[in-house]
Amino acid sequence: MRIGIGQKIFLGFLLAALVVLALTTGVTRWSFERGFLNYVNENEAEALRYFALRLSEVYREEGGWESVGRDRDRWLELMAPPGSTRPGGLPVRGIPGRIVASHDGTAVSRDPLAISPRITVLDAAGNRLFGPPAGDAPLRIEPIVVVGEVVGNLHLNPLVTLARELDQQFSQQQVRWIYGTAVFALLLAGVLAVAFSRQLVSPIAQLTRGTQALADGRFTERLSVRSSDELGGLARNFNVLAETLERNQQAQRQWIADISHELRTPLSVLRGELQAVEDGVRPFDETTRKSLSGEVDRLTKLVNDIYQLSVADVGALRYRKEVADVGQVLEDTVDLFEVRIRDAGLELETRYSEGPLEALVDVNRLGQLFTNVLENSIRYTDRGGRVRVACVQQGKDIEVSIEDSAPNVPADAMPRLFRRLYRVESSRGRQTGGAGLGLAICKRIAHALGGSISASPSGLGGLKMVVRLPAAAHAGG
Repeated sequence: MRIGIGQKIFLGFLLAALVVLALTTGVTRWSFERGFLNYVNENEAEALRYFALRLSEVYREEGGWESVGRDRDRWLELMAPPGSTRPGGLPVRGIPGRIVASHDGTAVSRDPLAISPRITVLDAAGNRLFGPPAGDAPLRIEPIVVVGEVVGNLHLNPLVTLARELDQQFSQQQVRWIYGTAVFALLLAGVLAVAFSRQLVSPIAQLTRGTQALADGRFTERLSVRSSDELGGLARNFNVLAETLERNQQAQRQWIADISHELRTPLSVLRGELQAVEDGVRPFDETTRKSLSGEVDRLTKLVNDIYQLSVADVGALRYRKEVADVGQVLEDTVDLFEVRIRDAGLELETRYSEGPLEALVDVNRLGQLFTNVLENSIRYTDRGGRVRVACVQQGKDIEVSIEDSAPNVPADAMPRLFRRLYRVESSRGRQTGGAGLGLAICKRIAHALGGSISASPSGLGGLKMVVRLPAAAHAGG
């Protein structure tokens, strides 16, 4: 039989309650018995002092014990607890007490803890004046002192016949109350344990159902957050995970759709032109050959970019890092584009640092990054515009900026420029070529080199790309 977490929590709380109640019950009973014993002892000591004081007054007033002699009624009056009645029906002064009869020179009380029936009055020589015979081991001895002289003693004898009965009554009464309270507390603890276990298990069961939904591919599942504790935080984290998985699933589907679209276009052009050549509609001349070759090149570049991006995503893109001059890599890349920049009707501005700006990089991958950014600037900048390139030291980083003139990029499109297959819906669109993979590859290369790449509006009216790389003197590893 499988025990669920709710049952385990309930049993755990119940066991803890049992242990606490057992300890509490034992300590309470022990403490009460000690307290009651101390209370009895204090009462007995106070009573003995009270009787000793009364007898000392009698001795001082009457000059000895002769006047009292064997007068049992007088002794009963003197040894009666305060608040009881004399044999004539008159009350005795003092605090409340109970004595109801006399028998054979002793006081008899309905109270099993009464002191009077257990007191023996002895004179200074040890002769018994009143009360039961003195035992060999009295519980207490209280002297009767008159003007600094001991004229007698009070011996308190222990309970004999009533002790066991008293103990049993006390024990039974206390056990009934203590264990009755313990049973009630245990039942209450059980009810609270059930309520608490249900409250605790409910979000866990909800999490179990939610994770099962994610395992089944249902990423739209969401949990209701009902608390601010750790379970509430876990539910919030689950919702964030589900949203992320849902976005990734949508992005994957969009990625597949976009790739299919990008591949379909050049293939459709190729098939159309080849069909036209086969049907004799179009001659296979140099113009047709160049058109077909251009579509093949475009298709090849697209496939290569997809491959580069896929291996970068899984971390399989290889990097051979070495300390190199970033400014020199940038200058060599720009030199390769000078003719294309001039043919595009653009003006080139460069600003390089005088000294070397060294960083730990893969020269080929860094050149690929600069190439992609420059390709974008040439492709999307209006004729008659400018391209500005700079490489400077900024604190612990080397900063490379490549910016161009109009057209600009809308502000809301800036954060999405580095997404795969994203193109701005403006003049920087499909008609100028490109599948929207170049900047995504740039971002992964920059991160792999320990740097970053960001986009912002350019002061020239277009787009500004900034690549930051840690200088070799500050690079980790």
